[in-house]
Formats: sequence, C-alpha cells, structure tokens
Amino acid sequence: MSSKGRKSDEHSKRSHSDDHSSVDRYSNSDLHSKGTFPPNIEGMTSLKVDNITQRTGVNLLKKVFSKFGDLGDVYVPRYPDTFASRGFAFVRFIRKRDAEEAMRKMNGYVLDGRVLSIQMA
Repeated sequence: MSSKGRKSDEHSKRSHSDDHSSVDRYSNSDLHSKGTFPPNIEGMTSLKVDNITQRTGVNLLKKVFSKFGDLGDVYVPRYPDTFASRGFAFVRFIRKRDAEEAMRKMNGYVLDGRVLSIQMA
C-alpha cells in the first residue's frame, strides 16, 4: 500500500473517532433537550388532537391542555420539506385520568377557529 493510501486510511480512522468524541460530550439530558432523541413516554397517556390550524403550535397546546394536569410532552408533526403542520398533534399526560378529562372537555372545543376532534392515541 502506498504512503498516500495509508494517510487517507489514518485520516478516515481519525475523523471517524473524532466524530464519536464530539457526540460523547453531550449527556442524554442534553440530547433530549436538543430534540435529538424522542422523549421517554412510557407510562404516559397520549391524546391525538385533530383539526389544528397551521398556526396552532406547541406553546398554545401546552397552555390549553396543561389546565387538566401535568403534561409529559406535546408534539406537532410537520412535513419535512415545508415544516408546515400536518394538522394534528399529540398531547401526552403524566396521569391517565387527566388525559381522560381533557379528552371529554376538549373534544369539540374551538381553538384557532377550528373544532378539535380528540381521541386516545
């Protein structure tokens, strides 16, 4: 093998290991807060909230649904190419009874001019 081939092999090994060390600098909580990993939703109860507008975001949903209890997560799926909302969201509650109450009271509620349709996810 030529010295040129060895150099590029050594460089690719070095770059590969350098890539791993940069990831290792972050703790799992750092990665969760940066959105790299999905949140741990084990034990939570999820509601699917249908018929939201393009402008209905996570903050508004948190404000409205947190009145029923502690939230674990709110997620608004978006199209990858446009980042536009797909028209629905998931609201995850820590306690099932809070999710059930929210579903009963918020199904049919008008938010941002749209009638919400809510079911267990």
